[in-house]
Amino acid sequence: MTDRDAEIIARVREFAAVAEEIAPDATPTARLGLVKQMLALSSYQQPQHGAAATADGRPEALSKLQLPVPAKSSPLGYDDIEEGTELPAGKRTPTTEQVVAFIGSQGGAMRAGGTQFTDAEFAKSMGLPGPIIPGNMKHGFLDQYLRGLFRGEGSITRLQMAMRRPDLHNIEMTLGGTVTKKEEADGKRTAELELFIDNPQGERSVRGAATVVFD
Repeated sequence: MTDRDAEIIARVREFAAVAEEIAPDATPTARLGLVKQMLALSSYQQPQHGAAATADGRPEALSKLQLPVPAKSSPLGYDDIEEGTELPAGKRTPTTEQVVAFIGSQGGAMRAGGTQFTDAEFAKSMGLPGPIIPGNMKHGFLDQYLRGLFRGEGSITRLQMAMRRPDLHNIEMTLGGTVTKKEEADGKRTAELELFIDNPQGERSVRGAATVVFD
């Protein structure tokens, strides 16, 4: 076994423990999905040399993962959307425990510089109202949200976002978006999306954009 293999096995075991902690009632399949997401996000933060990546530098694993989604939802296909179509809203309420577990999964660099995400007094000393949600965790929420909407129909090949204001622990966030462009050319069907995350006051904390390539 190589050192790289041992590192991967150790990381998988660590993330499996985190997934069991933050989702104790989830099915084994759902927990496996969480482990895959954490692995992909970890690679996004610290890409390995030579790893396959999408056009915007995100690892292919992040765009190809299939996380569990509610069975009642139906995936959106190319023919289900038009320019101006509003995407169904998604909800996330990241708890303090989930933020701590997420930071713990991201490696030493983030743990060392992540005090504003976990320490109330330190966050307030920076002028924040309390500990905030890490930006790459919100990136993961948007990625998971999109893959749930388009699962089996299309792949997310670009996902960019810009922070507008911080989000706090234990407060519900609304994820959504709009189709801004739909195009079929050279045998490829694509859609451009404008995305957002809003807080309960309707204030926009994240603006984003994504490209979906349909199968």
